[in-house]
Amino acid sequence: MKIDIICLMDCDGHFHAVHLDDRKHVIDAIKLVADGDHYINIINDMNFNDILSNFYENYTDQKFRDFVKNFLERGRCEQITIEI
Repeated sequence: MKIDIICLMDCDGHFHAVHLDDRKHVIDAIKLVADGDHYINIINDMNFNDILSNFYENYTDQKFRDFVKNFLERGRCEQITIEI
């Protein structure tokens, strides 16, 4: 069985891992990167203001995964697939 996980590093150098299907925790974890600046910058750059009101909860699984891909950055926020 394979699971997708978002792994990221906060501004203090701590690593966090969140199951991609746990949408609320994925968004909360992404907000930890660069003290929240990474999240806000992507939201503003991509014009995702509807996300700020938890609109992501209504996304299909694929649309949410596509949304999360906007935040991926090597060494800072990455998606990995592990086999268990």
